Amino acid sequence: MSELPPGWTRRVLRDVIVEGPSNGYSPKSDHDAAGTPTLKLSATTSGRFVLNQSTTKRIHETIAPQSKFWLLPGDVVIQRANTLEYVGTTAIFDGPPNTYIYPDLMMRVRVGPTVDPKYLSSFLNAPATRAAVREKATGTAGNMPKINGETVRSIQIDLPPLPEQRRIVAKLEALQA
Repeated sequence: MSELPPGWTRRVLRDVIVEGPSNGYSPKSDHDAAGTPTLKLSATTSGRFVLNQSTTKRIHETIAPQSKFWLLPGDVVIQRANTLEYVGTTAIFDGPPNTYIYPDLMMRVRVGPTVDPKYLSSFLNAPATRAAVREKATGTAGNMPKINGETVRSIQIDLPPLPEQRRIVAKLEALQA
């Protein structure tokens, strides 16, 4: 563990989230389902949300408007199961509110006011964090290793003050452009 810059704190994720992690819901779906839209894993595998016909599908059910499974802009979505390369991949939902639900192969967290969701996503997708998450994955001998809520809640994050989080995010976005 390295020393942090002045004003930064080292926290565990459970201390900065206000909701979650909660697993999604995956009822039956097929090519002619006409119910609620849901995500496929491919919607977040790149570390960014990609919403199109190949990354979403419809389920047979219509999910109630008050359901906890609806995604809101700013939700942090984490792949809880995938290949070892992708388990733990994180993305920020930036689509329309209450339009998509997320599958049970993903978890969602919502952060409190001291954390920029984009900063958290960038931190969780950093190579060192991803490596630490992969080490805690279960079922790594198979083709679909998994992480659980406790693994996510216990992730240590280096947290600068909110204005600095936003500067870091802006710099990262500029570098990726």
